Amino acid sequence: MAGRRSTRRCTKRRLTRLQLTGRQRTVDAISQPEEVSVPLIRFSCPSCKKTYQAPADAGGKSTTCKACGQKLKIPSPPAPSEIPTAAAADEAVPKSQIPWDRWLRECQQRFGKPPRSFDDETKTYLSMKLAWVYGLLFFSPICKLLKSSRQKSIFGRGKVVWAHVIQANTMLWEPHEPTPEDDGDAPGELVFSLDTTGRVTPESLKPIAEELAGTRGQTMGDPDLQRIADYLEAETVRVFGWDVPKPISPNTACYISTTMFIRPHLPGAKLSREFLPVVVSHKAPYYVMPLPERFWSPQLLEWWMAG
Repeated sequence: MAGRRSTRRCTKRRLTRLQLTGRQRTVDAISQPEEVSVPLIRFSCPSCKKTYQAPADAGGKSTTCKACGQKLKIPSPPAPSEIPTAAAADEAVPKSQIPWDRWLRECQQRFGKPPRSFDDETKTYLSMKLAWVYGLLFFSPICKLLKSSRQKSIFGRGKVVWAHVIQANTMLWEPHEPTPEDDGDAPGELVFSLDTTGRVTPESLKPIAEELAGTRGQTMGDPDLQRIADYLEAETVRVFGWDVPKPISPNTACYISTTMFIRPHLPGAKLSREFLPVVVSHKAPYYVMPLPERFWSPQLLEWWMAG
């Protein structure tokens, strides 16, 4: 079994460039083999929100969205002095000035208000092709999350909120080349609130996630905390909508749920930071899925990938 990475053990790695790996889609007319030395422009179709990437020297050129046929103009890259290095990415947006509420609001606007309906291309993008799931019993907890009707309900009627990783497979922080036998997708554990205003931020969720992760493998005096410690230690137990005990979050109602990290839905096809916007089902138990990257705020997307 691959290792697990928990919030309490995290050591953040700074990247020297934006790593765009895995199953990222590009515009055929301007795509080329990716090289470390080639800076990339990320942009999205204003009509269907499909995300693309292109070499910096393609800025200003015209192309067509493969999904909806909208005519697009590739944005020009910023001047070199305007591009922050990955090591300076956090300094470029000081923590006290991070616009969590605006980023969340932009994600919500790009995803749309519930109930949502999607065109065929977006439905295909949101769908999952997890061959290994079909080998599980239909009543397996992870199948409760991944079954088609549940996914349609989450993405069609769910709310967009912030979440923080408690624990996830370490391979999710690394690039992965998909194969027919292993697509690199994996489950993980998240903590979140139902706040849609952005007042409950990743910064406020971080100490909660760290304290939850710190219970793993420990003997706890509180039975609710012991249940969490045992579930995190087992690594195979899946939970949905567990209340975070009051001793850990006395002032904010937070919940713990298992999610599935789908690499094509993650920027760069991997985890780069320990928080992300997610979609939570509209009623309990609270099933949760990461918000697919094409619906992210562009500034959040750039900052997150530089983590």
